Amino acid sequence: MISSLRGKIIEKGPTISVIDCQGLGFLVHTPLSTSQKMGEKGVEVNLYIETIFNRDGIALYGFATPEEREVFNILTQVPGVGPKAALNLLSRLEAKEIKSMITLGKVETLQTIPGIGRKKAEMIVFKLKETVEKVEEPPDTTGDALKALISLGVSRKEANERLKRIANLKELTLTEILQKALSNAK
Repeated sequence: MISSLRGKIIEKGPTISVIDCQGLGFLVHTPLSTSQKMGEKGVEVNLYIETIFNRDGIALYGFATPEEREVFNILTQVPGVGPKAALNLLSRLEAKEIKSMITLGKVETLQTIPGIGRKKAEMIVFKLKETVEKVEEPPDTTGDALKALISLGVSRKEANERLKRIANLKELTLTEILQKALSNAK
């Protein structure tokens, strides 16, 4: 099994790249998040690889971090969730956010991802709630959200007011908080 690849990018698309490893080119499928971190053609990269065997042959899936690969493996264990759906989830949410949503049972958020309907989102939560590490207490992302809003040019006072207007602040991910805070502008 291939566990990691280090080489130069010789071709790159949004979710597919060809990595040259000492003259051998490997086609690697990646989530958008990993693709953005990789850089452009000619850059040397190191990817954590998951090898999938299916009726069409062998496919390599590459990730920027071991945690992304772990979440990909966990997601593909759910009946009806294949590599494409798992990549869609990892393209739109960070690995930590996916784990948190599973443990908190956030079906509504998971089902907003293309290829993940309500039934599939419910199945992911049902099947993986015990597998995914328990989040004792959701992380307090208020401080990070405040810093992010200020870096976007919102005054500290206005950022605090926007955050106060958000219901269930402690239950939301950083991405959700920022979306709500930015849409709550007066």
